[in-house]
Amino acid sequence: MSEFQEIANSGGKIEVLYQENDMVSIRLSGANPWPFAAIQMGVSLDGKRLEYWPLYGIDQRSPQPESPMVSAFVISDREGYFGRACPKCKSYFRTSSPREMILCPYCGCRGSNAGFTTKNQLEFINKIRESYLTALDKKQSITIDLDKIAGELPSNRPAWAYCEESQQSRFECRKCETLYDILGEYAGCPTCGKRNSLQVFEKNITDVE
Repeated sequence: MSEFQEIANSGGKIEVLYQENDMVSIRLSGANPWPFAAIQMGVSLDGKRLEYWPLYGIDQRSPQPESPMVSAFVISDREGYFGRACPKCKSYFRTSSPREMILCPYCGCRGSNAGFTTKNQLEFINKIRESYLTALDKKQSITIDLDKIAGELPSNRPAWAYCEESQQSRFECRKCETLYDILGEYAGCPTCGKRNSLQVFEKNITDVE
């Protein structure tokens, strides 16, 4: 694959479902032939708080926020990777890991997965948050059809419909098997931190031979 090539997200549908007694739930579905994965995030209805939520439910250890929190998702790209942006060095990379804690492969910064959310993904999460508010206000369900949006001309796609971008070097961690895609060659695994120096060395020796 070419470097810095745009890769569309996995698609599918996100349905914000209005129910009686002003209850709103969310449903995520996908039926495409390529890889599909998602990271569940909790976002407050005032947009001031974002945190990682395991897919089996809300992390009850989190303090009660001032504004109610609702479920949102970051969708993987069509190769099963999630774009991430380091909150410290601002560098971009892709990883297959949906785990709660993550490490920057470049500078080693360690933090919550939510803290590595990219600007484009934040716009997407904000769209979901606004859909909750609209569903409550108009008392009707809302569907975000990502497959339909992907079929539109680029000029017609909304700003919050994000894509990811391939980088320069792909690795599979020999310790935890996480896949990641980075700029340059030398880096650490975003999940366990194991350096890839030996992998790069062995590849270079093979190329020389």
